[in-house]
Amino acid sequence: MTTFARRTNRLWLLSRVLIVALAALPMAQQASASTPYGLPSLPAMGEIMALHDSAGIAIDGFDPVAYFASGTAVGGLSQHEAQHNGVVWRFASRANREAFLQTPDAYLPRFGGHDPIGIANGQIVDARPELFLILDDKLLLFRTEQGREVVRNNPALLGKADQKWPEISLQLTR
Repeated sequence: MTTFARRTNRLWLLSRVLIVALAALPMAQQASASTPYGLPSLPAMGEIMALHDSAGIAIDGFDPVAYFASGTAVGGLSQHEAQHNGVVWRFASRANREAFLQTPDAYLPRFGGHDPIGIANGQIVDARPELFLILDDKLLLFRTEQGREVVRNNPALLGKADQKWPEISLQLTR
């Protein structure tokens, strides 16, 4: 992706955040802000967005259901998109999309799709969707293979990430 495209996508994401902030100021009683025609709906205040910075699509467009259904990281397709909590999710098939929409919490990655090792260390670290682990029926995404192996061999480390997550999640774009 070119530098221009990355800047354009970042400006678009920043404008979404700004629209929410500005809309909330004069209309504090309204539950949600409206967006201009053609833009996706905005997340409610306080919702965590698991967005990839340059694409604006959750977990880089990988299908969250495929991790569980096939045990592999599978890219989703634009014709099988859905919005959940103001975020665009892509799926490899219509069946996966429907499964997600019926029970999204079963498929959402823990820690907003960020690396649990980074979270345990008090940092927001982007993960690589192709480096994953399903542990206790929850999807975890990792930055490195070493981090994945550390958690696989010592799942108790997730307790530290669980303790730090509420505070760290406040630093994320909402």
